[in-house]
Amino acid sequence: MVEERETKKTGWVVPADSVEAMRDEDGALFKEAFIAMHDYNMYGTVDVKSLSPAARVLFNSFKNAMDANARRYEERCRRNQENGKKNKGKKKNANPK
Repeated sequence: MVEERETKKTGWVVPADSVEAMRDEDGALFKEAFIAMHDYNMYGTVDVKSLSPAARVLFNSFKNAMDANARRYEERCRRNQENGKKNKGKKKNANPK
């Protein structure tokens, strides 16, 4: 029997392009766009209509990169789980030559 376990995200990757694009922007705009990216990555949703037009442009321009990073991470986790199942039960040689 396989136990389903709930995993909670504890972090996310910030695309360097995101930070570079916002570097010279107003602090309030940076904060608004960054929090939108955080909410999207951690909770899977963000109310894009509530963002200012500039923050919406920034968020939408980096959404694809964030989605691609999330897909790569999920694929890696899936592969690691499959590999772990394959290796389960194999005995390691205690005296390698």
